[in-house]
Amino acid sequence: MFYWWFMFVSVMLIPVVLFLFGKFFSKDVPMGINAFCGYRTKRSMKNENTWAFANKYWGRLAAKLAVLSAVLTARAMALVYNGDESAVTAVASISAAIQIIMLIVSVILTEKALKAAFDKNGDPISKI
Repeated sequence: MFYWWFMFVSVMLIPVVLFLFGKFFSKDVPMGINAFCGYRTKRSMKNENTWAFANKYWGRLAAKLAVLSAVLTARAMALVYNGDESAVTAVASISAAIQIIMLIVSVILTEKALKAAFDKNGDPISKI
């Protein structure tokens, strides 16, 4: 029983942290482009407009994906509540892998949104 709770808390850390960062970035964009905090990719760091757009977009997306990830993880872990350690480990590992995939998807979708909204120099693409 202790092992299940330990694994449950461990595997829920990713969605919780992702949700907190997502909420923070969607509301308060990190001040100024920097190499330490924020959504940092080559495209997002072109200028202040791309920086603000990328951080807000990723923040909203990350918060939504974190909730989905937490629900899916909790349901999957509930299936092995009284299971043996190998079953709990397998479900927790698969859940963590899916969470990492969701994080990668959030980066891909944010980069696509940046590409659609800004040109290669970071200037907004006008919608005529």
